[in-house]
Formats: sequence, C-alpha cells, structure tokens
Amino acid sequence: MIKKIYVEKLFGYLDYPIDFSEQKNNIVLLHGPNGSGKTTIFEMIKGISDLDFRIFISTPFKRFVIETDKTSIHIRRNEDCLIINDDFEINSDDINETNILYDLDNKPFYEVVEILELNYGVKRVGLREFEYQGEKYKRNDLISHIKNQVIIKNVPEWLTLFSKELNILFIKAERLFDNQSRKVVQQKNNLKEIIRNYENKYAILSKELDAKFPKKIITKSLEKNNEINSVDIAKRLQNLSLKRHQLSRKGILTDNDTNDLIPADDIKSDDIYDNDYLKQFLYYYILDNEEKLDVFNTLLSKLETFEKIINGYFVNKKIIISKKTGFSFILSKGNLKGQPIPLKKLSSGEQHFLVLFFELIFNTEENRVILIDEPEISLHVSWQIKLVDILKDIIDLSDDFFILATHSPSILRNHRDKVISVGYDND
Repeated sequence: MIKKIYVEKLFGYLDYPIDFSEQKNNIVLLHGPNGSGKTTIFEMIKGISDLDFRIFISTPFKRFVIETDKTSIHIRRNEDCLIINDDFEINSDDINETNILYDLDNKPFYEVVEILELNYGVKRVGLREFEYQGEKYKRNDLISHIKNQVIIKNVPEWLTLFSKELNILFIKAERLFDNQSRKVVQQKNNLKEIIRNYENKYAILSKELDAKFPKKIITKSLEKNNEINSVDIAKRLQNLSLKRHQLSRKGILTDNDTNDLIPADDIKSDDIYDNDYLKQFLYYYILDNEEKLDVFNTLLSKLETFEKIINGYFVNKKIIISKKTGFSFILSKGNLKGQPIPLKKLSSGEQHFLVLFFELIFNTEENRVILIDEPEISLHVSWQIKLVDILKDIIDLSDDFFILATHSPSILRNHRDKVISVGYDND
C-alpha cells in the first residue's frame, strides 16, 4: 500500500506532497488540470515498480519519494546520475544506496571508459571498440545502448524487494490499441485462454480424485460416519447442480459428458434415509465434486461481475461469454434481436469501458495498487458519474487500491471525500 508520495521541483517548479494514508474505501481521485504532472507521477511510480528509470532521466525533477507501509525509496537527480536510497537520513550508516549514471556524453573519453568498466562490466576489445553482454559496440553506440536500457548492474536486493512490494498495474490513457492491434480482440482471445487454463486444472484434479474414489469408498465403507445426513446430501446435490448450471451458462464444461453430475432431482432425502451404503457413496461423491467445481470459484465470480457490469451499462447490446469465443456481443432489442455485433462496431466509449473493466477484472492480482490515467476518456457523462461505484465491485473481488488521475468533474461529483488536488495555485 502506498502511503505518501513527494515530488520536488517536477518540471523545475512543481512541489507535490501527496498523502494517501487518510483515504478510505481503497479509491483515491488525483485531480488536476492538464499539464499538472499526474501522468508523469504515475509513470514514475510504475518505473520504480518495473526497475525502469528512464522516466526519471527524461523528466526534470529534484527529488522523488515514495513511502509504503514498510519502507520508502528516495530518488535524487544530480548532474550525471540518479541517486537512489531507502532512508530519509542520507548520511546514515545503515543507508542502502545505488547510483544510475546517465550523463556520459560530455565526459573525457578515459573517464567514460573507467565508468563503463567499473559500473557495467564493459570490456575494451579495441581502440574504440567495446564488448558488453556478448555484443560489440563502438563507444557512442555503447553509451546510447546503456542509456536507453538504463541498466543497473546487479540490482540490489533491497531495491528489488521494494519494487515487488509496490505491486503496480498502470492502465494508460491510450488503451484501445496495443502494437497496432485492437485491444478488445486481444482480450477476447485472452479470455478463451483463461477459461482453458481453468478447465485444464479441473481436468487434472478430476483425474486424480476419480482414480482414488473406488479405494476411498471401500475404505470408508468400513467406518461409521455420523456426520452423513440424508437431508444435507440432497441439499448439497442441488447446490452442485446449480453451480454446474452457472458454469454451463458461461459455455464451460459443456463438451464433456463424463463431467455430468448425478441428477439432483432424481434423489430425495427419503430415498436414502435408511441406506447407509448409499449415503456413504453419495457423501464422498459430493465431497469430490465440490472440490472439483471449487476450481472455478474465482473464475465464476469474475465472469459474473464482468457480465453484470457490461450488460448493466451497454444499451441494446448483450455480452455472451463462452470458452469458444471468449466474449461476443448480440443485439438485445428490436427486429435484429439476437444478431451478432462485430467488436470493431462498438463505439469508442464502449470499447474504452470494455477494455478498462476487462483489465481490472481479469488481469489483476489481489492487493494491487492500480493506477488509471484519465478513466473518463470517451465515456458518457452518466458512465463517468457511476464509475467510482462500479469500481467497488472490483474491490470486492480482489481488495485492490485504486488511484485515478482525472480532470473530470463528473467523476468527482459524488466523491469529494476521495479527492486529492494537484497543480492548483494555493491562492
């Protein structure tokens, strides 16, 4: 959890102390005008998380501090290097510190060679030719390569641990395309793969449990289990049937007849009341099938949340989820009801909405800090007003912490208590 951020002299003149520690409900709205540095601050946070410090080299600033529940990282910019340490007390004996050199262009040649050999493991193999990580470079090409890669030789453990602690997902403003490919098409295929992975886990577990089932029945038949209740058996069979139906509605587990459950409607509690062997058999049959179907618990919650959000906001359209297609859309009203809608025919606002919430539901881990830049892009005002409330459904799934960078008054409208302002004059 990020508690505080402090930026000193961002772009040479902006000072921001940003305190998240008093914010509640896991949602913060970072509000400010265009050009106030919201996106740059997000890129700096993400840069530390990824151990990629190019943003700190390309952006003018004096000091950047990020504090979490456990520790803090301080980045200072000198003339020719970034100085990174993990303590406010710069002269402390216990300080962890590392430097990233980046200004090599204006130094004497002999000094550049010394720096490259000492800090990056570069070897001279000719008068002006060097070897680095198995490749040969001319001097200027090598300097350019190292500056672009921003490599820290032997990244210190304390910095690696801090980057993992941040656990950042950054959703950028430009989110409809990725490498010239339409993001909704990527996500459609991603969902097919996600469902397939869950089904593979189910198949492996089913094979293991089915192989052990005969021995389990023979062993347990010699024991008296007073916990087995005929009414409970009938109820749990009904619950299994209901869960299987929920998965079938999503196009999951429909192609394999061997996965069929014992029909719950065919078994009543009175039928097995006096039959201890049947109760025993059904009891362990239920335990195994509950364990099998529990594999899908997380997936089912995510699919239902995704379906609820999309169908709740798209007009005259319905999302269809399937392991064969991932997801698709059909018209839900009018003379063409039931007709498919190509993904590219969705409006820009619908695609932004779809991409954003697919990312939030399916591509996140638990307890992440999620940075969303300009979530209002292409969204209707009514969607912007409800956006924060929709995010609460996502928090219920994964307990993530959201920081939204926005200048939309509609998003702020009902959530003034979550707002932190940046970029405005104090007067």
